Amino acid sequence: MKVNDQFINPNNAEHSFEWVNLNWDSTTFSIRNRYDNILTGKFNHISSSEISWDNFRSMIEKSIERKHVITQDTSVILKKIADNI
Repeated sequence: MKVNDQFINPNNAEHSFEWVNLNWDSTTFSIRNRYDNILTGKFNHISSSEISWDNFRSMIEKSIERKHVITQDTSVILKKIADNI
C-alpha cells in the first residue's frame, strides 16, 4: 500500500492519520486512523481502522444533518475549511 500523506500526532508518536488507497481496492482513496504497536513499533491491525473517503465524507454529512456535531466543532471545522480554500 502506498501512503500518499501522513499526519503524526504530536502528542502520541504511535498514532497517525494516513491518506492511502484502500487495501482491498487500490483505485479508491481512503483515510486510516493508524496506531502502531507500542512493543514492536509495527502497524497494529487491531487498533487501526481504514475507511473509504466517500464513506468518511458521508459520515461527516450525516453527523451534521442529525445534529451530532456540536456548534464549537462546526466553528473549528468551518475555520479550517476557510483557511485552506
